[in-house]
Amino acid sequence: IMIHFAIIQIAITVLCASTATTTTAMSSSSSLICPLTGEALPENDDEVAVVYSVAAPFDEEHRRCGHEITLQPLMDFVSQQRGIPKCPSCQKGLVITICDKVASQSMIAGGESSLSCTTVVALRFGTHNYFFHVDTSEQLTQDRITDVLGMEDLKILHGGKIVYPDKSKTAEEVSQRLLEISAEETMANRKRPTLVIMGAKTGRWGAQGGHLHK
Repeated sequence: IMIHFAIIQIAITVLCASTATTTTAMSSSSSLICPLTGEALPENDDEVAVVYSVAAPFDEEHRRCGHEITLQPLMDFVSQQRGIPKCPSCQKGLVITICDKVASQSMIAGGESSLSCTTVVALRFGTHNYFFHVDTSEQLTQDRITDVLGMEDLKILHGGKIVYPDKSKTAEEVSQRLLEISAEETMANRKRPTLVIMGAKTGRWGAQGGHLHK
């Protein structure tokens, strides 16, 4: 009888452990689901957005929201909203800043000497701030911006002057300059972007207007 009782106890322990493992795995998997698509987040971190309810979310203790959402569906979602939408994940925080996941990690690291900071472009468009990682071995900075934002007739301003397009520089020189401005003025100083976007986006015109939240 004692042997049978011991076997039953072992079986119950194994079953409980298996159930706990399964529950943990399911919980972990559900945290990787995009609330907009209902599908798993992309494996490529450049295609995953992290949203924040502050304009310059450099200090981790001051960050609000921080939910991960598939980047392109989020961009479509934001462009279809009037005003500043709430985070699709928590439905609480406002979507003020959108980063891709690589850029978000670079912002936490920060520092002028950080190599990753030199491959992040920081932008303002309307009421939103954007931080995007640029794989400079495969793509120009301006092309990354156009692809993610879905822009037409893209113009980029800095200090009130147009820095893109710039016929006096090669496309590669412009691309590098945009990254330098972002690194020196935004990433190193841990402030909101100084590059401003103008252009047509999903059939509507965007410009420098709008209130930027701190």
